[in-house]
Amino acid sequence: MKLRQLLYYVTSLMMSAGAFSINLPHLYIGGNIGAANLSDKESTPQPSAALHHLGANGLFGGGLIGYDFILNKSIKIGMEGFMNARALNSSSNQYYPNPNGISPTYNARMKYDLGFRALPTYALNSKNSLFVALGYASGKFNIKDNGNYGFISSNTYKSGFQYGGGIQTNVWQQIDLRINLLYTFYSSSNLTGLTVNNVGNPGTSSLIYTNQFSTLDASLAIVYQFQE
Repeated sequence: MKLRQLLYYVTSLMMSAGAFSINLPHLYIGGNIGAANLSDKESTPQPSAALHHLGANGLFGGGLIGYDFILNKSIKIGMEGFMNARALNSSSNQYYPNPNGISPTYNARMKYDLGFRALPTYALNSKNSLFVALGYASGKFNIKDNGNYGFISSNTYKSGFQYGGGIQTNVWQQIDLRINLLYTFYSSSNLTGLTVNNVGNPGTSSLIYTNQFSTLDASLAIVYQFQE
């Protein structure tokens, strides 16, 4: 097939599919940056069964892409996907050394999250809107312990529901600013490590680390709305 014929068929196909194409004025992209709190409810059955409430504050940033479904002049529902890189690290330390002269440390790190959410939005006026957010997110976490509770170094991927809300305001032509407050509750994680022996080295028995992660985010997003 000649190149001219191929271009003709491709162009014809795109034109015939025009009725099913997304209307660009409802499509938007954006970027966000903010601060977050990572909560880690960690428990192990040994050396004594206990629940440890750990937390950390840090920064995150990422991007989003979405599409607005317009219901009427005041109400729309945005559907968007998002992804964020995160610098969150909760830790627990022993301030006395083990028999090897090392002060053991337990660390739980969150590396990134991604997901999708719906944003039912109500327009207060021509520039300002209020929205609620209902979504689902997946995150990557790393658990590392060199003898604080036991020994482990492992990644886990957990998912959970997200909800929150915020306000969005138009600042210039197609550019909006959005303030978000979001809470995400992830499903419980169970990872297997090793116990600590009496000289501070990995033992021979397995040790289950149970983690319940959640995040509370406050962020500022810049959103660009496409035009025809």
